[in-house]
Amino acid sequence: MSMTVKDIAENIDGVVDGDDNVEITSLASLQDAVGGDISFLANPRYSSAVKSSKASAVIVNNDWKGDFSGTIIKVQDADAAFSQVASLLIPPPAKPEAGMHPTAVVANGVKLGDAVSIGPNVVIESGVTIGAGTVIGAGCYIGQDTTIGSDGMIYPNVSIRERVTIGDRIIIQMGAIVGSDGFGYTQEGRKWVKIPQVGTVEIGDDVEIGANTTIDRARFGKTVIENGVKLDNHVQVAHNVHIGENAALVAFVALAGSCSIGANVQMAGHSGASGHVHVGDYSVLMPFSAPTKDVTEKTVVSGFPARPFMQHQKSQAALLKLPKLVKRVAALEKRLDDLKGE
Repeated sequence: MSMTVKDIAENIDGVVDGDDNVEITSLASLQDAVGGDISFLANPRYSSAVKSSKASAVIVNNDWKGDFSGTIIKVQDADAAFSQVASLLIPPPAKPEAGMHPTAVVANGVKLGDAVSIGPNVVIESGVTIGAGTVIGAGCYIGQDTTIGSDGMIYPNVSIRERVTIGDRIIIQMGAIVGSDGFGYTQEGRKWVKIPQVGTVEIGDDVEIGANTTIDRARFGKTVIENGVKLDNHVQVAHNVHIGENAALVAFVALAGSCSIGANVQMAGHSGASGHVHVGDYSVLMPFSAPTKDVTEKTVVSGFPARPFMQHQKSQAALLKLPKLVKRVAALEKRLDDLKGE
């Protein structure tokens, strides 16, 4: 698609500084942009890249001050505005047509809402209910007595096991698994004996689950993911975990069994939580951090075991001084020995 800067600015409530008749045909990063592209600056760290960018237009925050030879669009939130522009210039992939592919295997008694799309080689077991407008991509498996809400998008090769409940407007990316057994064993002598995992998984509305993410069913009761939660790729959610609404978990987060994550919590890549730990609402776990005890709400933690962020930073700074400290102690010990000799 092609739009003028003027049209783009009107759609994102932006103020134009420069030629508003410039045609924009695509979008790119500041470094990769060429003529006809629009880019954006959200992080001040990259301000210097604006001046050298070859983009025809750049979206910046209202308080930005700098040099750029092209056209500037000033907005309240450049990051959010650029996402809007992406939707304007690059329409989403076409939604598959409603209907059932002839290679799909659907059990008797399955309830399908209006305009449901079932792709090639899908297997749907008995007792399943799928809401209106939901798409089930090629090669998916939906287990017995599972319920999926309306207007969902389940991409190819997703596996959802029995008795799982999923809300409306779900997005599940390729290769994700929902409702697999939790990792539960008891030891008898030297042998591990499997504990039956008879619980289920309950997922709310407007949840997105990333590619190859795994969500285990509860040992008993429910593994719960509330409304609005966003899970990145390769996230592990163990049995009986509870994730509060609008939490966001980045790639390789691992949640041990029965831990609970509060509402609006942010967990950075490779962070995690030990079993039965509670992370309070609006808290932030920095990369590679893992609390072994409860985290109070609105707290930023880092490290292992996780500690308040500034405390962890001071400890890390002290560790950098350790080599010099070792040399200094060795020198003092030598001096003390010399004094004793004297």
